[in-house]
Order: sequence, then C-alpha cells, then structure tokens
Amino acid sequence: MSPLLQIDDYMDEIHRWIEDNIDTQAGLGALSERLGYSKRMIQMQFKKEYHATIGRYIQQRRLHRAAIMLRMTTMSITDISTSLHYSSHHNFCRAFKRYFNITPTQFRNTQLHEQPAIKFPSIYHERDFAFEIKNIPKLIISGEKRTYTDCIYNPGLAEEKLNWLQQYFLNNTSPMTIASRVIPDTFSFRTGRHGRVNYSAIVYSPGMSQAINSHHAMDGLYLHCHFHGALDSYKKLNANIYQSLLPDIGMTQRYARKIEVFHHMKETPQGPIIRCEQYIPIY
Repeated sequence: MSPLLQIDDYMDEIHRWIEDNIDTQAGLGALSERLGYSKRMIQMQFKKEYHATIGRYIQQRRLHRAAIMLRMTTMSITDISTSLHYSSHHNFCRAFKRYFNITPTQFRNTQLHEQPAIKFPSIYHERDFAFEIKNIPKLIISGEKRTYTDCIYNPGLAEEKLNWLQQYFLNNTSPMTIASRVIPDTFSFRTGRHGRVNYSAIVYSPGMSQAINSHHAMDGLYLHCHFHGALDSYKKLNANIYQSLLPDIGMTQRYARKIEVFHHMKETPQGPIIRCEQYIPIY
C-alpha cells in the first residue's frame, strides 16, 4: 500500500477483486493484507460508496448469472444452484424468486418477451460511447461457419476471434463481419462458474465466396453501438452494455445472433486498435 493513497483511491481495485471472485468463495483476507486496510474498513468503504454490502452485491451478481444461464443454456437448475455456491436447490430457488418475483422454472418456461429484464447491480460504468436503437428489416448474412469460446456473462473479443481478425487484416483492408450466438447445450456444470461456453459464428469478408456455407436472417430490434479504440477498452464497452446500458434503457438481449462489423485493425506496441459496429439483438 502506498502511504500517499487513502482507501478511497483503491475502490477500483476493490471492485475488480470482487468481480474476479464472484465465481469463488474467497474471503477478504488476501485483499485486506494487500491494501493494508482491515476487512471491516473495506466493507464500510464499499457500503459508503455503493450503498450495498459486498455480500449483497455478490449475491445479486450470482442471481443475474443464474438468470443468464436459465435463458441461454440447457443447464439443469440443480447444477446452476451448485455452480453458484448455493447450499441447496431450495435456497437457490427461494433467493431467485425473492429477487425476480418468479421461480427459476417459471423464468425458463416463460416466453422471452414476458420475462423480467435482467438488471445488473453494476457499481462501475461509463457512457463514453455512441449508441442507437434500430429496427432492421429482414437481412440475410452469409459466410463461413465457425465456432469459438467466450464468457457468456460478459462476452467480449475472444482469443479465437482476435486471431481471425489479426490474420485477416495482415493482407486485407475491407471489413470482416462476425455473427455469433451461444450454443446452449455446450454450457455445463464444469464450465458454469467461469461462464465459458461455445458460440456459433458466421464469418464474412469480401472475396470469400468459396467458403460461404451458412446463412442468417438479421431481423427485428437491435442496439447499435459504435467503437474505436484498444482491445481492453472493447471488453470494457461490452461490460458497460450488458451490465449498465441495456438495463437502464429497459431492454434485454434476445436469443439471436449478435453482429459485429470489424474494420481494419491497426497494431501498436500497446496492442491492436479496433474499429467496430456492433448490433445486439434486443426486445
């Protein structure tokens, strides 16, 4: 701990620690030792800053992960409750109903447009990006079928996608389009805590007509976000969209392909600079 810093200066680090440990049952001891403040002091400062205890915040984040798993995967309710560290199926169902006013089974079986919105209890976000809501008439996207792995809770730019882009932009300057969605039955108890799941992708770029073997109809309401910047900032943008923007505007992602149109990517000593138009299916 720097003698020139107060506990207020460590709030971002405290928040990152909490986010990194939502999947674990780690105590505050290690964080307390690293920062040089007592666990009680950390708890008090967090509640003062965000008007919630750390325990309550983690519980809410786990319930929102449960809602995403119920909506986007075929994982059993028992496995979901166990993966999120609930002591029993009954305790999980009771906590879920208390928060969402609907049981996990009802949530999974309810039509998408009737489900309650998944509002993340986010404690950190920025609004330094442009966005708009668009109603797109039926538009067919064709390309090469591929798969990749990403985090279902906070999808960003997975390593496989980044490799595709880096290889493509070595010799091309035209855009690359990636249309992706979760493959529901690839999510399991083993991967649930970390949120790793397989995605089906349709990849298109000019001149790849020989590889076209898949098609997707882009239709309905979409959140259109513009981005230009570093890779780390793109991941942060996605966190802001899913954890803050969508709940604030009363929208939820529907199960359809997200469209990302990547423009020429420039490599720098600090990492790649990305320009992207992102279309997230919403209702």
